[in-house]
Amino acid sequence: MSSIREIVFSVENNPKVPIKIDDSNLPVENPRATVEEFEVYVALGILDGKKGAYLVAKKWYGKAVPEGAIVYYKYGTGSRKHTYHKYRAFFIVKNVGKKKVLLKDMKGDVDVEIEVFNLEPLKPLDDEKLAEMEAEIMNRGWLPSNYQPVRTLYYYWIKKGSESEKCAEKRSTPVLINGFLVISRLPSKALLDASIPEIFKDVKIGRKEIKLTMGYFYNKLGTLSRKFYNQILPEYAVNAGFGYIVPKDKVAEFLREVDLLKKEYAVFEKQLKQFLLEGRIPPEVEANKRAKVDRKYLDIVMEFLRRHGKDEEVRRKIESLSIADRLRINLLPFSVDMSILEEYVDEKVRRRIEEEIYSVRREIVDAVRKQLEEKARAILGRLEKYAEAKLTKEVLEGMRRSVEEIRKMAEEFGVESESLRVLEGLMQLQDDELVRKVAELKASGRVKALLEMVM
Repeated sequence: MSSIREIVFSVENNPKVPIKIDDSNLPVENPRATVEEFEVYVALGILDGKKGAYLVAKKWYGKAVPEGAIVYYKYGTGSRKHTYHKYRAFFIVKNVGKKKVLLKDMKGDVDVEIEVFNLEPLKPLDDEKLAEMEAEIMNRGWLPSNYQPVRTLYYYWIKKGSESEKCAEKRSTPVLINGFLVISRLPSKALLDASIPEIFKDVKIGRKEIKLTMGYFYNKLGTLSRKFYNQILPEYAVNAGFGYIVPKDKVAEFLREVDLLKKEYAVFEKQLKQFLLEGRIPPEVEANKRAKVDRKYLDIVMEFLRRHGKDEEVRRKIESLSIADRLRINLLPFSVDMSILEEYVDEKVRRRIEEEIYSVRREIVDAVRKQLEEKARAILGRLEKYAEAKLTKEVLEGMRRSVEEIRKMAEEFGVESESLRVLEGLMQLQDDELVRKVAELKASGRVKALLEMVM
């Protein structure tokens, strides 16, 4: 079954309030021919279909509803063949308490005053305004859903926005992505290639001898770089294609890891200088027979320096060698923010910038979704491989923490994930029930089927 691949607007994270519509004053001609529908919408998203990308709405089913959600209320009564009274109304959820609202009868002549709770009525759009919204939606490359009131939702949430702006979490001109862009520059092996020959430039020692002497330190510098790019960044940041973005809730952990990495670079620099100046071999090299530092070549270099009176000059250069200070890892506040469009009066400029913003947004969302699916599938894969006896309380707690991290990431970037939905359904079960459920799924081969379903 297809799912929303990108959320373009959402009020799901807004504060929640209870809502109610008292229908006791509405006419009832025949109870069996009376229909009442109550739909709550909290987001607009993109769903891929056969004819293209459709703009669709996401519903809310909880009793407490996010402020800024839009409610579509429908009521009709009559006989089995004919409708005598029909009422339609849109409301926006706001913490306003009780209110009297007049519903116009669209079929008969019985207008009715009803009482609503935490709901503010919205003016229905006329045909001209609905056509205008449809054109604007299609100009963005989307097809409006024919089964949901997306034209009205688009108008009040995105086009007009003034109603939603009054809600606790402003989303009328939404910040689609909010995080920190990683700006990094790490010392590389090329730094040693440039620095060490410079130190020994007046000494007749070849590059080959220097590299043999420095084997461990060349490798260590590469190891530190890989730790940042292959471990820290994938763990705490999202690869958006053009760069890495750290979500707000991951910033503290990311910075902690960066601080530890900086300390490792400082230790590296200290050990390098001690090696070059004193011939002191790092403790991890002494303990690891596979690490290569050729002491013979070091002795040749140092003896050559002493014979030619270059040792003091070289010492000054070594002591001034800077490596740790060259490490630059900074976070730049980054947001894909629609409010910037308010600065532009020219409609063509606004539309062009809007297209660019949504293009960046799609690129980021696609990258996030890919990472989410990979992480979720990895957990599903672990569930398949674990025997029932191995699904201990500790293992399940670890899985639940991982699922919660994935959920936060999906929420942060407004991304839907089929794998995550499957996992959340499983993780809501109690431990014993979850173990039995996984055992049943394994026995029937359905865990494998779940994995195949979300691949």
